[in-house]
Amino acid sequence: MIHKNKNYKEYLKLLGIKWYIIWITWFLRTLIPYLILSVLVTIFSFVTLKPRETSAANATFPNGNKAVFQSTQAFLVFSVMFVYSLQCAMFILMLGQMFAKPFVAKIIAILIWIITALSLFSSVSVGGLYFLSIFPNIALQYIIQVNKI
Repeated sequence: MIHKNKNYKEYLKLLGIKWYIIWITWFLRTLIPYLILSVLVTIFSFVTLKPRETSAANATFPNGNKAVFQSTQAFLVFSVMFVYSLQCAMFILMLGQMFAKPFVAKIIAILIWIITALSLFSSVSVGGLYFLSIFPNIALQYIIQVNKI
């Protein structure tokens, strides 16, 4: 969104760089931090911790070890996080094109992010959830709901 105020895109076009190269560059700049975070979330969610003391509450875990995901495949968690990362990157690029001022775009993006992060859409029909899945947070909540069943 900063590139709109500084006219980076126009300068790059004047230098003869093709429009699709500019879009791929912005997409990768947006995606790489999310990709790193999805790898870290996947790694840390499978780290097993040994309890400090043995108790009846720890008896429900195999070998007394605790992890966020006990019986889920690591590839499934990584693929969900990676698709979420792709969707976040595309959502940010879409919002960046809708607004001329970066400050307005940031405020709108933060408001949309907070509203969609709340679990307000649990009573929506399946068709409505498919439509609302253009927002990354709602899509991630829907994936988690489907996996709970």
